[in-house]
Amino acid sequence: MSKHIVSAFSYPLESDDLIKNCKKIAEREEKTLSKIILELLADYAKKHGDGNPAFTLDQFQDKNFRACPAFYRENKDWYSYLMSLSKQDFNSAWQQKNTILSAFDKADRDRLK
Repeated sequence: MSKHIVSAFSYPLESDDLIKNCKKIAEREEKTLSKIILELLADYAKKHGDGNPAFTLDQFQDKNFRACPAFYRENKDWYSYLMSLSKQDFNSAWQQKNTILSAFDKADRDRLK
């Protein structure tokens, strides 16, 4: 049996109905509110964790600095980003896409060995 840590969080009084509704939904789905919160936290960490660091303002002053959407962002976010690029930056992103696809192809082949 796994060990559990007890934690708490606070929320504004006006969110009380939301919490109560989520508890009802969790019960209907035979889940605990803790399980739902952990699933949401895992999704948040996936979207905002490694690969999507918080950039500092001084990094934006570096002429070689390039920020882009996190790997797991939605298609619309990537599309918007790509449409905003200059032709030169788009070509650079295109080359990076090929680098990533090449790494996936190699990893896929090596995993099958």
